[in-house]
Amino acid sequence: MLSPHALLSVDDVCYITYLTTFQPTIGYLLFHQINQREGTMYWFVNKSMRSILYYTLIKPDTATWIGVLEIVTDANLNVTISPVIGFVVEKFSFVLAWVIVEIQDLLLEQYSLCHTTLGQDRVRHVAELERQIKDFLSGILNGTNRLPLETHERARVSLLDLIQLTVLTAPSPD
Repeated sequence: MLSPHALLSVDDVCYITYLTTFQPTIGYLLFHQINQREGTMYWFVNKSMRSILYYTLIKPDTATWIGVLEIVTDANLNVTISPVIGFVVEKFSFVLAWVIVEIQDLLLEQYSLCHTTLGQDRVRHVAELERQIKDFLSGILNGTNRLPLETHERARVSLLDLIQLTVLTAPSPD
C-alpha cells in the first residue's frame, strides 16, 4: 500500500498540517475560510467542515451519520422522527475531533493507529481534541476566548449561523 506521503506533495502535507494544527485564539484553520489575497479569515464558513457536520449529524441515510434519532408522537398519534439537535457544541466537537485525528493519521501519518478497530489510542486522541475543540467553541459562545470584542462578536455570530444552518434548519450544504 502506498503511503499518503507518496501521493501528496510537500506543499500539500504542509498545508494539511497547517489546517489541522490547533491555535488557541482561532481553533483549527480547517473550521474557517481563508482568503490569502485579502489577508482575511471568515469564521466557521469552510464548506468542507459544514458538509462533514451536515452528513455526520443531520443526514441519517448516509454512511457517515452518527446522530441520534428523536421519535415524537403528538396527541393524534402522528409520529415524527428527526435527528436530535441538542448538545450541539458537544456533537460538533466530537465530529471535528474525529475528522482531525483521521486526517492527521491517514494523511500525515502522525499516529499509526489501527484502522480496523476503534482502539484505545484513537479514542484517547479523539477525546483530547474533543475537549480542546469544545473549550474553544464554548469560549466563542460565552465570550471567554480572549479575542478583541469586535472579532469575538464576528466569530460568535458566525458560529451561531453555523449551528443554525447545520443543525437547526438542516439544509443540505451541497
